[in-house]
Amino acid sequence: EDLTPTFGFCDIAPLVMNAVSTIRDDQVTTRFYAQEKGLWNMLTRTSIHPVFMSHRLNIIWFLSLVWRWGWLLPMRILVFLAALGWLFLATVILVILPRSLLGTISAMNG
Repeated sequence: EDLTPTFGFCDIAPLVMNAVSTIRDDQVTTRFYAQEKGLWNMLTRTSIHPVFMSHRLNIIWFLSLVWRWGWLLPMRILVFLAALGWLFLATVILVILPRSLLGTISAMNG
């Protein structure tokens, strides 16, 4: 008698479908409802009528803008280009190196 299990992934499909339908038709979760979210985003509250806060806050905002676009973005672009160059160089080395190694190995054996 063959005692090897013949269990396959198709055998669990009815069990999974029953579990999903049980979760979907749960009596507890249907009693809850989603609460409306209040406005929390400063941009949505002040986009219609911008409010002047202070000169200090405007200076800090402007300096952060210069920092993000004048320093961080160019640095990210440089890191990306360096990684892209390294990927290209490593690919070229890996393509060229095995051919030269195979040539020297076959020359030593021949």
